[in-house]
Amino acid sequence: MGIQIRQRPAHPIATVNLFTPEGVFLGTVDKWQLLDVRIQIGEKKLDGYYFKYINLENQEKTITIDNLGRVSEWDEDLLDRNETLEQTRKLRSLQLGEI
Repeated sequence: MGIQIRQRPAHPIATVNLFTPEGVFLGTVDKWQLLDVRIQIGEKKLDGYYFKYINLENQEKTITIDNLGRVSEWDEDLLDRNETLEQTRKLRSLQLGEI
């Protein structure tokens, strides 16, 4: 008996709404765009950006992004945790002050 390749289910929350520190809506972003935004925030050392989404319990959640691109929390139902290795390394390097 061999292995089976199973289809991965689509993640329940695919996009979030991004806001400036002043509360101005910038747009709806997917997981790759959010990762890119976090890298830009870390590169520029920006404070106060955040995103919102409706979780699976139908509650609005607000997650802040610090000036190193880190998020204040990460719910299990939020997007997909699989990030590309190169982008994750870049974000981590920013957080460690290597860039």
